[in-house]
Amino acid sequence: MYLNKKLKNLLIILGFIVIVLLILFITYPHHIFLLSQGFPGTVSNPWGDAWHYYTMTIEPFNSIVDAPFCYRILTPLIVYLMPFDPIIGYWSLTVICTMLTSLLLYYYLKALEIKTYFAILGSILFLISVPNFYLFFYTIFVDPLQYLLFLLGCFLLLKINSSEIKGKKEILSIVLILSIGMLNKETIVFLIPLYLISARGNKLKKSLKTIGISIPPLIIYLLLRYLIPYSGYTFEGLWIEYHLLRFPNTIYDIYLPFLVSWFLVLPSFYKIGSNSEINSFLYKSSVMIPFFIFQIALASDIYRNVFIAFPIIIPLALNSLMKIERKFLHFSNYKKPLEKSGVKPSSNFISNIFMFFQVFISVLNFLQWSVPANLNLDFMRIFYFGALLMEFFFFMYLIIRYFTK
Repeated sequence: MYLNKKLKNLLIILGFIVIVLLILFITYPHHIFLLSQGFPGTVSNPWGDAWHYYTMTIEPFNSIVDAPFCYRILTPLIVYLMPFDPIIGYWSLTVICTMLTSLLLYYYLKALEIKTYFAILGSILFLISVPNFYLFFYTIFVDPLQYLLFLLGCFLLLKINSSEIKGKKEILSIVLILSIGMLNKETIVFLIPLYLISARGNKLKKSLKTIGISIPPLIIYLLLRYLIPYSGYTFEGLWIEYHLLRFPNTIYDIYLPFLVSWFLVLPSFYKIGSNSEINSFLYKSSVMIPFFIFQIALASDIYRNVFIAFPIIIPLALNSLMKIERKFLHFSNYKKPLEKSGVKPSSNFISNIFMFFQVFISVLNFLQWSVPANLNLDFMRIFYFGALLMEFFFFMYLIIRYFTK
């Protein structure tokens, strides 16, 4: 029996709400414990980056906050206007933004012609990612709203690329997203090169339009720096040097937001010239992936910043999963060994394994830094790094076989 479209959409929405509530059930008690003890961070500033945003919320017009935090005024202002304690306000805004982003991501993936099952997996993948667990735990950040705005911008660019939005609506809508996003965090500027890459028309016309849409957010950027007193930057020296000194940790922190999905994007580009199954907007946007990673030159916290690439990485990984499953599970030499071992392979056998690893790794990662410090975590760490290695080698094997078989 087939469900009608409205009921199907309602069930999907309810499913995402249940997942968000489950994550809240896991993280909120720890969050209360954390607040009673103070946020971990530096000795001089036990709340870390969160302290800057919290200060901006309780004294939005009188506080002196270090740059660049002081220019990210939108989230603190929204929380300031809420009729709650600031911490509850940040927590509520995080929940609302994460819920809306996961729902919007589902429809974005559908617009990219990702199958319904994989679109749902993509939204769940976003919800249970390591950065989102972190943001549910440490809620005083501007990133949840920024993820929503950036995804909204990517969805808009997808519509522009397919000529569903054009003319004045095209310019006004992208300028609006850029301007609002600039009030929240500077990473919204990634939409500008994405617009240049994805917009239709000749090079001169696209270049002029890109310059045009860049002017309003640039004015906002300069106004914020003119109106808000400069108080010095929080970092000492170059972050590049810092990341090079702890290079293994840097690689791990880059890997953590998307785990093996970083490598799963590769099959999406196989046979691009002859039999491409990848959306043109997604294909063009993929050139921006290195620039998302290069953000580490400007910040110490890697995975929250790198995770803004999710509107590109997640659909590419899902597209590859679909291609890998079609190739492997429809050949008898791969089905028979599974059936002999008692496993009945379904059409989504590989993607189910993928999601199991994603959930397992994210939960173990969360538990490592959320439990009291006096507990022995060695056993948990063995499971955690074992799962990381198993997932990596299993899917790297599939990717290599995909290219060589």
